[in-house]
Amino acid sequence: MSPQLLDIVIFPAICRTLLHATGYQPGDARHIPHCFAISEATIIEMVYDWHQLNLDSYNGRSEDKVSRSLDILKMTIPGTPVSPVQLCKWLHAIYDNIELEAIINDRPLTTKEMKAFKGLVKILEDVQRVILRSLPEYIVAQTGV
Repeated sequence: MSPQLLDIVIFPAICRTLLHATGYQPGDARHIPHCFAISEATIIEMVYDWHQLNLDSYNGRSEDKVSRSLDILKMTIPGTPVSPVQLCKWLHAIYDNIELEAIINDRPLTTKEMKAFKGLVKILEDVQRVILRSLPEYIVAQTGV
């Protein structure tokens, strides 16, 4: 399946949500360990890279080349964070629509881009864990200890 070009508005919303998550301490149900461990500037750059990787994936497989830019300043506009489930859905969409092979056919990946992609995987795992641990069934399930 060819990569789809994701709506540009999701990237600032994701960034705002991840920046908001940097304030959640370990033990808080919304704590995203990878966001807590990196700087706000790194989060902004990483989300920007996800946008670019999605665009490059789309252009690498599509006959119709698209040119668009994401205003990095919009990434820091305050706003309400999205729910963990919405964040997870968008992160899955980004992951599913970044095709590294399509990019590599046009140009080599940078170390920064590879690091951003690995960060996407880590954050996605963290968000899935947040969602799982908030489920009532999970909360009441026995630990086996």
